[in-house]
Amino acid sequence: MTTEHRPWVGKRYATGINGQQIAIVGYSHYLREGSTDSDGVTEDTIECVLKSDPFAFFRKVRSYFRWEDCKEFWGSVVFFNFLPNSVGTRDRRYAYGTPGQIERGQSRVQELIDSYAPNKIFVFTKKGWSEFPPTNEERRGGECAQLDAEVFPRFTWGTYGSSSISTAFGLRHPQYANAEEMTKAVGYIMALPSA
Repeated sequence: MTTEHRPWVGKRYATGINGQQIAIVGYSHYLREGSTDSDGVTEDTIECVLKSDPFAFFRKVRSYFRWEDCKEFWGSVVFFNFLPNSVGTRDRRYAYGTPGQIERGQSRVQELIDSYAPNKIFVFTKKGWSEFPPTNEERRGGECAQLDAEVFPRFTWGTYGSSSISTAFGLRHPQYANAEEMTKAVGYIMALPSA
């Protein structure tokens, strides 16, 4: 049986952030030397973040929301990576997923949106955003909209679902992103009304 990472679901996800249920999405986990992939990798990673906050990706994402308390923030969101299992070892940490991983990632995203019905989905990976399943707009022959063409020309968004609508926003990976721009974008998105 293939390993598939379970999402992290914070204990206060139902309450959310400012009354909004939020999903945070990265691209992939990679395996550290001597470790093996398992279904609990994402949960183990966030448990490590809650203890000592050692990973820049998670610190930066939290800072974009202007949250100081690591436990409160990650306890209020759902987190998962686009790829359903690890991309490989450290030397492959920037690699794209295999065609099978990407295909499963697309169907898994839909399943997770259906299961958790987030109001807003923050996709902190341009690579992952380009591989996300088609949005409602794209399925109808359109395209994703720009967040705000003048202020955030590189960020786009689209919706998922029918009875319950989730809005997804394609943002940059924190590694090379401008922190001020990302903080402004997250604040702008959080202030938008939920669909």
